[in-house]
Parts: sequence; structure tokens; C-alpha cells
Amino acid sequence: MRLNAKLFAVLAVSTLALAGLACNSSDGTSSGMGQVHFVMSSASAPAGMGTTDGLLTVGGDGTVSPLHDGEDRPRLKAANVTITSLMARTLDGQLVGVTADLPMTVDLLSLVNGHEVTLPVGFLPPGTYDQLVVVMSHVDLVKADDTHITITPPGGGWTSIVNVRTPFVVTEGQTTTIQLRFRWWSAFHMENDEIEFDPEFDCEHD
Repeated sequence: MRLNAKLFAVLAVSTLALAGLACNSSDGTSSGMGQVHFVMSSASAPAGMGTTDGLLTVGGDGTVSPLHDGEDRPRLKAANVTITSLMARTLDGQLVGVTADLPMTVDLLSLVNGHEVTLPVGFLPPGTYDQLVVVMSHVDLVKADDTHITITPPGGGWTSIVNVRTPFVVTEGQTTTIQLRFRWWSAFHMENDEIEFDPEFDCEHD
């Protein structure tokens, strides 16, 4: 999903509040907080999914090829995405910033090849959360011939609003592991002969 003005305003206010919290914490991050590990991997594609017009689809060698109207498009070997912030929503609808050492750049196509990426350790206030928001600011695509394509973000960057099927509980002094699974088959589209980025994730937790 793309960032709308209302959500961007909430994110901006939360970022300022989060900065103040980090500065006022006695140990910089974890006082009175629960620890959260975010692990990114690839989601499983829908059963029977084949080549879809306008989509980047994964070939047998694990690289990604956009196909449109039967024409070959540039093959990609990396999609370096900069993750700038994470937020979680409480059961009463409040968005809370995750304290973490971000931004961090992740090659999302490496996840398609079976890799996992662990984001910097995050901290949240104790509570129950039913939604996550992943905010991204930059995408650098690397083609098979090593040329680069930079995708310009919408105002404020990209967001992926991730609904959590079962709300997760963060407990002070304990660790919660969140699995963010990237939906590679729907993230990249061809539009007017240009590649568009629309990131989505599934979420599981331990």
C-alpha cells in the first residue's frame, strides 16, 4: 500500500515521540520494553500461479523476470529496498513506533531464493498488537547486466500495512519473534513500460 497523508502525519508524530523515548531511556532502548525479533523471508506463492501479465515472475533459476504482452523484459537479480521504520497497532487502534536501529537495506529477491534476513532488534511497550506497518524509502533494482534502476517512491515512501491473524503479545523482559513473509509475486508490476513497486507481507509470530 502507498502512504496516505493521514498515515504519514501519524508516522511523523510517532517518530518524534519515539526519538524522545529513546533519548530518555536509561539504557537507550530497552527499559520497560519487550524485545521483538523481525525475521523476513518469502511467502509461498498461491497454488497453481503461472505467468501473469504485468507481473515480475520467478524463473527456475530463482531470478525474477517481468513479462508483459508476451514480450521479454529485463531480468532482475536484486531488489535492494531500504526499510526506514516499523510500527505496531494496539488493540485500541494506536500506532506505536518500534525502537530499532533502522534504516536497513534488504535485497528482497534474496528472500525468494530461500534466504532469511533478520532486522535489527526492536523494542515495543508491553501490550497486545494486531497490525504492523513497514515503511520503505528507496528501491534500487539490479538487472542481470548489472545496470541499476531506481524506483521513485510516492510522497513519504512506501508502506505495507500487515494484518496479523492472531494478535501478538509483547511482554516486558521477554522476546517475541515476528515472521514477515514477502509476497514477491505481486510486489512488482509493469506500467507504461516502467516497473512499479507495491510491497505486501504476510505475518506470523512465535
